[in-house]
Amino acid sequence: MMRKKHIRFLSLLLPAVVFLWTGAVITSCSKDPIREKETNPPEPPVTTSYENGIFVINEGNFNWGNASVTFIDPVNDRVEQNIFEEINNRSLGDVASGMKVFSGHGFIVVNNSNRVEVVAMKDFTSVASITGFNSPRCIEFIDSTKAYVTNLIKDISVNDLQTLSVKKSIITPNWTKG
Repeated sequence: MMRKKHIRFLSLLLPAVVFLWTGAVITSCSKDPIREKETNPPEPPVTTSYENGIFVINEGNFNWGNASVTFIDPVNDRVEQNIFEEINNRSLGDVASGMKVFSGHGFIVVNNSNRVEVVAMKDFTSVASITGFNSPRCIEFIDSTKAYVTNLIKDISVNDLQTLSVKKSIITPNWTKG
């Protein structure tokens, strides 16, 4: 223990003695060479396709117009929030109640906004907003040309999938849900 203290003392004293004797400072320390900041190669851009993944429909608050869609890509371990608004630069609307995918398109039912938003699944861009509903609830596809949308206010809307419009309504005695 005593020997270690003497060595430390001498190692601190030696540069001072050398300086006094030669007029120059000699130390065993040197400044680290300047190192360039390590750069990682850029990550390849993620090509986003919405054709495979999980969609979470966030209905939002009634009368707030803050419905949204979250996309989960389990393959690339990625989550994207509010994709409809981010991609289309406008709000999805008031109270989204569900979404179904058919023939390369996503159909998002937005009940308090009285519309169905249609998006292209490859990039989630808006294709159309189908209007003319009475608080739509659910959509069901009959074939490549027709879909039914149930409405809260006593009818079922018959939709033309070629023109993306409401063609007629089927009156019901009570409200319809699914």
